[in-house]
Amino acid sequence: MPHGAGKTDVVELLIPSNPSYLSMVRSVVGAFARQAGFDDGAADAIVVGVDEAVANVIRHCYKMRPDRGILLRCSIIPGGIELRLRDFGAKTDPVDIVCARRRRLRPGGLGLKMIKQVMDTVRYDASHPIGNELVMVKFRRRRGRAIARGAGRTTGGD
Repeated sequence: MPHGAGKTDVVELLIPSNPSYLSMVRSVVGAFARQAGFDDGAADAIVVGVDEAVANVIRHCYKMRPDRGILLRCSIIPGGIELRLRDFGAKTDPVDIVCARRRRLRPGGLGLKMIKQVMDTVRYDASHPIGNELVMVKFRRRRGRAIARGAGRTTGGD
């Protein structure tokens, strides 16, 4: 377990849905992943996945309106981290989310498929009366294998 890791290792970040806050999200997530024991390469991959998820909320849920709220909750869990991304927009059925195929990959255009490739588990929590919550989990690796059981399962979406 990383130095200082315990049950209270949680960071919450509430930001407006303004793309100018994406750099802050990247900084917080990268620092949190490194604090949780991920090496630079893994931390950078986690940052890319979360950045894409936040950009998707801004673009698709809030239609680029910069005055809506986005809550990111980062938690250290046994063997890795859990990242919960919550919006307060209209409910979305995960079945309706489609990963568009693109000829040219670019930040902000990689979609759910890329997020699923970066994370070990991706699921939607529809238990909130308002909004959507994307739950992403990434486990630390040892010799190419995930530390915790269940790594590699992906649910929700496509």
